Amino acid sequence: MQSRFKQVLRYAAIVIVVVLVLLWGVGELTRPASSAEPVGAVLNTPSDTLLSRACFDCHSNQTRWPWYAHLPVVGVMLNQSVREGRDELNFSDWAAMNAGRQAKKLKESREKVMEGDMPPWDYLLLHPEARLGPAEQAQLSQDLAAALGGGALSSAGGQSGFAGQYGKGDDDDDD
Repeated sequence: MQSRFKQVLRYAAIVIVVVLVLLWGVGELTRPASSAEPVGAVLNTPSDTLLSRACFDCHSNQTRWPWYAHLPVVGVMLNQSVREGRDELNFSDWAAMNAGRQAKKLKESREKVMEGDMPPWDYLLLHPEARLGPAEQAQLSQDLAAALGGGALSSAGGQSGFAGQYGKGDDDDDD
């Protein structure tokens, strides 16, 4: 009888530890104050809504943290993913970027959207509203190209308009 009691007590202790770990949380999620307007206000196009819906959770300081972001393992993974996204491109810091870097990031963003690399598939599993349909991809691509100078980018990497005026856009000095 006593061994059965010890076994139940052991299982209860394990359950309590697991519950406490799940409720503990991941600490403060990274939501820095925005120092500038996000790019949607800069593009001033119908794509503002698309950018907000599909990009801003990982690529701005306007992240909407879901409830599961407060769970330890998942929260750490999400926090790291958002930090990496912001390191690559943070639309909240758009106005602080030099023109060459802006042109480079617009071109890279357009390419990633058209190739279907953004938003990433694992993000879309839990955020289906961020999925861009073919018409939305085309609209976003068109608006990004327009921001680059009013025309489609050459597949050979040619520069025109915005990008041509300010150089190749390879200036990463402000990172």
